[in-house]
Amino acid sequence: MRSSASHVFTAGDLVLRMAPLGTPQADAVARSATTAGTLAAAGAPVPSSVASLQGLLVEEVDGLVVTALPIVPGTTYDDDELTADLARLWGRTLARFHETGFVHGDPEPDNLVVDDQTATFVDLDDAERGEPVDDLAFALRAWTPPGGLPDLSEEIPAAFLTGYQETGHVDLARLPAAVRGVERRTLASYLVHATTPADPDWPDWARRLHSVLSKRATELGAVL
Repeated sequence: MRSSASHVFTAGDLVLRMAPLGTPQADAVARSATTAGTLAAAGAPVPSSVASLQGLLVEEVDGLVVTALPIVPGTTYDDDELTADLARLWGRTLARFHETGFVHGDPEPDNLVVDDQTATFVDLDDAERGEPVDDLAFALRAWTPPGGLPDLSEEIPAAFLTGYQETGHVDLARLPAAVRGVERRTLASYLVHATTPADPDWPDWARRLHSVLSKRATELGAVL
């Protein structure tokens, strides 16, 4: 399987991630492995990195940076698949994550593996020390109008914040600014990805689409 950050393979009960040495993807793979170890040791709801036979969390093998994590059993959900109970569990789990002083960076429900009443965050490429309100804004952006607050008349965001508040706090007054920050980061990410050269292995339709998006990204970049 190929993700946006690396190549991902399963090997027994492990997930192996690898990327070519010297690339930004390799840096992300290595950083996420060490971050996972730090977070797991601090009690965060994340899988801990698995050391190699040489006792290393990050190995260089045949020009590749390679790391390993245990496969986390359970189910992930999209925004439109959440129930109120799942949303509360999502909020409680994110609050536990924030107790370590880190933010996840991409705390969507499809990065939360749920097994009964146990939940574990995966995909730690963007995890770092930061402001919890940024994670909250990112998590709830599907229910948030541009520059505004999450629509708490909706059952799912209300349940999420209820779960979060059971072990943490929510500074709703700071959410609008955080949402604007999320919007800027999302646009910046689009500009970067859309203007990156097309992969020669892509099919013709993907290269044509990339050309259209690249042109649009260039126009947006000139305006910003």
